Amino acid sequence: MQDTLNITAHSGCDGTADDSLESIEAAIRYGADVAEVDIRRNRQGVLVLSHDEDTSREYPGHFTLAEAFALIAQDGRIAVNCDIKETDTLPAILELAGSMGLGPERVILTGSTTPAMVENNPGLAKKAAPWIGIEDTVMELYRAGDACFKPYQNLIDSTGENPDRLLYALEPHIKALIEPVIRRCLGLGIKVINVPHREQIMAVIPLLKAQGMAASIWTVNDSASLERLFRLGVLNITTRNTPLAVESRARAIHTLHYEPLK
Repeated sequence: MQDTLNITAHSGCDGTADDSLESIEAAIRYGADVAEVDIRRNRQGVLVLSHDEDTSREYPGHFTLAEAFALIAQDGRIAVNCDIKETDTLPAILELAGSMGLGPERVILTGSTTPAMVENNPGLAKKAAPWIGIEDTVMELYRAGDACFKPYQNLIDSTGENPDRLLYALEPHIKALIEPVIRRCLGLGIKVINVPHREQIMAVIPLLKAQGMAASIWTVNDSASLERLFRLGVLNITTRNTPLAVESRARAIHTLHYEPLK
């Protein structure tokens, strides 16, 4: 991966099926830097590719993570974004990646990867790169009773325990709340925050960069937004349209400058 301007091909990119080997092959073919896979464990304990839970835990016909890692390892260049859906799968994911020669520079952890997970797994960064969701970090801080949320308590009461709903409720105030998020992550050595592509939340990009952190933005599929974000120097953009992202990145590089977000 590069220091900035990476492209992650979302699972099911470019007209392929979600969580398929064809999706990884498309990511490689169209020049993505990272291929995303969603990971769960079936009844037999095998790690499989799936975004949604199969309550019977059979996952018939689903590809295994071992098959996906083999394809990634064979390419020798592309990294893999492991979107973890079940936190207890982390040790098995890391063990499998290591056994297949995928080092920390080629394994990214997202999804249910939280600051608490990093804190509870010393040495994690030596095996993979944790990219932490901004919504999960905000939820952790809220549950811990961080005082920064007191002015917004009337917005929070209705959000329940859902990190996405909490972030949505606080979105207009995210610039005022980003400092404790940054402090929590930097204290654990976390350098990358996953940020959903919503206009008000985009305002955190320069604030992260000012603290030596990087933003990974998901999911962006239109050329104007892709090009603008690349010009801002984000670490990564996740997209379902890999060729368009590659084209937009090339255009942005020719006129690269960092634009202040309004």
